[in-house]
Amino acid sequence: MSGWHLQKISIEGFRGINNEGAPLVLKLKPDCVNSVSAPNGVGKTSIFDAVVYAITGRIPKLDELPAAEKGSSYYLNRFHTGGVGTITLTLVPASGGAEVDVTVRHDADGGRTVAASAGADGHAILADLNPEFVLLDGKTFQDFIDFAPQKRGRSFAGLLGLKRYSSLRQGLASLTNTRAFNNHFGVASKEAKQNSAAVSVQRARGNIREAYTALVGDAYDPAEAETTMLAKAHSALSGIELLRPLCEGRTFEEIDPSSCVDAAKAAEGGEARAELVKILREEASWLNLLRMSGHL
Repeated sequence: MSGWHLQKISIEGFRGINNEGAPLVLKLKPDCVNSVSAPNGVGKTSIFDAVVYAITGRIPKLDELPAAEKGSSYYLNRFHTGGVGTITLTLVPASGGAEVDVTVRHDADGGRTVAASAGADGHAILADLNPEFVLLDGKTFQDFIDFAPQKRGRSFAGLLGLKRYSSLRQGLASLTNTRAFNNHFGVASKEAKQNSAAVSVQRARGNIREAYTALVGDAYDPAEAETTMLAKAHSALSGIELLRPLCEGRTFEEIDPSSCVDAAKAAEGGEARAELVKILREEASWLNLLRMSGHL
């Protein structure tokens, strides 16, 4: 048992064991396989429950009862007048050394106390005794017996208390199934979004190159410093008389594109636009006269 051998168990006032003033004591041989044999109904299960509670601090089959059944009220022996259940585990280190008594008490209010002899840390010793595969309850073993052969093989890890490790192994195995992994996490959909985003980025880069060349008059050079390119773009915009007021006192990033577009639209519909229309009409009239006179 994880660095310790159980040498003796002492129980009083816990579960089906009363023994008021004279605890039930079981002496074990640490170097042998020990078994407890007795007629039904005399307390074998209570002994197991006491060891489970001493090590883990709970009795799962009682804690999992519906609330109305008050499973916690069955921890203590109802005929014990002291109202306290006491369990003492006498342990000897597997590597040799003096024995240690770890005493666990459970009171009527559900309180639990742990004490150890010789100044030992009782909580640390109990934690050391509590890896998952130490205790196997009767129900788990009976379920294993009742399972069909195929399911019994799959549940063997649970019989040993290794269910968590078995589940982890199965989970890791499922991750190696590429198709199942891709379906679960929607990999195909994410790849489609990634490809679409990559196309959008590529298209945007092309638009930037074309717009930069059209504005500045120089070819776009990705190796050129960003500050230099921004300065060239700002200079080009400021060189357009219509847009100069919108550029003065602002960095290139601060220039409002919408204001520039609105200014251009306003100019197209203003005096310059009317003058252009007048000139085009006069041009059309002169061309018509030239055709009529035969000079064209």
